[in-house]
Amino acid sequence: MRLSPDLTRRGFVGAVASAGILTGLSCTDRAKFSPNGVASLADRLIEDKRAPGLVIAHGKASEPTHFLTRGTIAFDSKTPVDQNTLWRIYSMTKPMTGMAAMILISEGRLALDQPVSDFIPAFQKIKVSVDGSGLQALPARTPVTVRHLLTHTSGLIYGEFTESPIADAYRKLGIFGLQTKQGENLEAAPSLAEFADRAATIPLVCEPGANWVYGVGLDVLGRVIEVASGEPFDRFLQRRLIDPLGMTSTFFTVPEALKDRLSPSYERGVFSVHVLDPAASSIYLEAPPIPYGGSGLVSSARDYDRFLAMIGNRGMLDGQEIMRPDAVAMGVSNLAPAGVNLAELRMTTGDPSEGQGAGASIVLDGVAAGTFGWAGMAGTVGRVNVKTGLRYSGFLNVVGETRLMNDLGPAVQREFA
Repeated sequence: MRLSPDLTRRGFVGAVASAGILTGLSCTDRAKFSPNGVASLADRLIEDKRAPGLVIAHGKASEPTHFLTRGTIAFDSKTPVDQNTLWRIYSMTKPMTGMAAMILISEGRLALDQPVSDFIPAFQKIKVSVDGSGLQALPARTPVTVRHLLTHTSGLIYGEFTESPIADAYRKLGIFGLQTKQGENLEAAPSLAEFADRAATIPLVCEPGANWVYGVGLDVLGRVIEVASGEPFDRFLQRRLIDPLGMTSTFFTVPEALKDRLSPSYERGVFSVHVLDPAASSIYLEAPPIPYGGSGLVSSARDYDRFLAMIGNRGMLDGQEIMRPDAVAMGVSNLAPAGVNLAELRMTTGDPSEGQGAGASIVLDGVAAGTFGWAGMAGTVGRVNVKTGLRYSGFLNVVGETRLMNDLGPAVQREFA
C-alpha cells in the first residue's frame, strides 16, 4: 500500500487525533438516539459519502453492547457492513501492544523504567541528533526505557511522514511504521529483531524523555515483548490477549476464508476518494514482514469492543480475568516521564489535559476524564472511560477521513454518559 506523499506528511498524526457484557445486540431503532447523537452522525457521514459504510459500538460496564451499522462494505458493493466486518485499525493496535507489555510488567518479567538495551543490546549505543533532524549526533545522556517506548517519548519517529536526513535513514533501512507493498527502494526490515537493531543505529530526534514524538516505539516494544516473554510477539499477543478475549476476527494476516469480510481501504484526496488497498488483493491477505505492534492489526467492531470492555472492567471479561487489575490500572494511568513536553500529543488530540498511557492517551481532566484510547489512520477510533465504564468505537475505511474519530466521543458523551 502506498499513501500519497501529501496525505502522509500532512495528515498522519492529525488523523489519529483523537455472558452479560457482550450480547451482539444491534441498535437500529432511531428512537433510541437523539437528533444530534450517534445515529445522526452516522447518517450524515453516509449521506455525505464520507465512507461507503461504518459501524459504531458502544456500551457501559457490564451492560450489553449496542452496534449501529450504516452503508456497505465498499462504494461499489451492495454487501452491508456489520459487527464482523474487517477493518484496518492501524494505530488502534498500539493500546493492545501496550497492554501486552503491562501483562509482562505485572508478572515481573519487564519493568517500566528498565533500559531497552537489556533486551536489545544495540540500544546501548543510541545517539541523539544535534539539531533534531540531521545525522550529526552525540551519545544519549539518558537510556531509552520501556516507559519511553510505551509513551512516544523515546525520540524514535515515523520516517514515512516527514522529510529530513533522519527520516531518509529510516526509509533506507526499511524502518516503516506500517505494512506496505514491496517495491523500488521499499524493502522492509525482515524481522522484529532486525527492525529494532536497525532503528537503534539512527539518531533519535530528541533526548529520551524530553518530548512526545509520534513514532515506531510500539513496534520496537514488540521486539522487547518477544525477548522478555521468550516467544514471538504476535504469538504472545494471540495467546495472552486475542484468544482469551475471544477476538476471533483480529489478525495480522486475514485468513483466505474470511477475505470476503475485509473492506477495501480508500484515501481521501482534495476532490475525490480513490482505492488505496483493494480487498481482493489486499496486503493484509499476505503475511507482513514483521508484526507491527504500532499499526498492524485488522479487527472488527465486535472484537475491539471486547478489548475495550475488558479494560473498562479492570481486566475482567465474561467472568474471567484476562489481565490483573493492577496491570490495567497502570496501563491507563499517565505514564509520561516527569517533565516531558506533551505539546505535540495535546495538539494531536486537541485536549490540553491529555496524558499518555500504555500505547494510548488518557484524558486527565474535564468531563471526559478517565477516557483511554486511540484512533487509527483510516478513520477508526476506540476509547473507554475507566472511571464510568462508558466505551465507544467507530469503524470505517477512508484514510484522511476524521469526522467519525473526532465527533463520535462527544456524541456518545451527550447521549449516554
